[in-house]
Amino acid sequence: MRTPDPTNRSAGLTLIELVVVMSIFALVAVMGVQSLTGTLRISDRLRGIDRNTSEIGTAIALLRNDMTSIVPMFFYPPGAAPRAAVWQSDDAETLGLSLAGQPALVDVVSDRHYAEWRFDRGAGLLLRRHWPTLLPAQQSQVGEETIVLEELTGFVLRTWWDGVGWVRGVAPPAEIFVESPEVLLDLDVVGPPPAAYYSNLPRAIEITLKMQKAGDIRILQSLR
Repeated sequence: MRTPDPTNRSAGLTLIELVVVMSIFALVAVMGVQSLTGTLRISDRLRGIDRNTSEIGTAIALLRNDMTSIVPMFFYPPGAAPRAAVWQSDDAETLGLSLAGQPALVDVVSDRHYAEWRFDRGAGLLLRRHWPTLLPAQQSQVGEETIVLEELTGFVLRTWWDGVGWVRGVAPPAEIFVESPEVLLDLDVVGPPPAAYYSNLPRAIEITLKMQKAGDIRILQSLR
């Protein structure tokens, strides 16, 4: 009987060589899984960044469009006191703007309308709703709130007044404030508005959006 020649490599792999090969294959497999996992994580992160960037861009575009359409006219909400063309609630979380010149989604008598921007601090949301006229007859005329931006941590408004400069909010200096006369009828029709409609406007308005991830975003618009 012939004794196997230990130098004959055609006899196959030894146990040690097989273990080494299997270890190499296992290492390659682990590296491949890790690489795939990292790629998937990066892809998810990029999709999230793209979504956030798109939402921020939309919010800025809508705000800019409203800020460039502000007109010096009062808004008369049903059953409440008139609001200035640039108005802010006492809690500084709602901004109201009298607008004109924007295309209307429905048939209306006038192109003059009103937009309300509200910062929901608890939910971190920026919402917008729309009134189709500056003299609405009833509360039901206001549209539903739409979420414009998420992950918002702050909504800061400043206005610039001649002789004073920047002030927090929308309150003009007392010496240039004009009381609004009472308007009893809905006269929101085509043509020059009556004097009772005119409201003071600051020279400029600045809105700062404080984002959780993107930081502070400032939008500045000259009004005169």
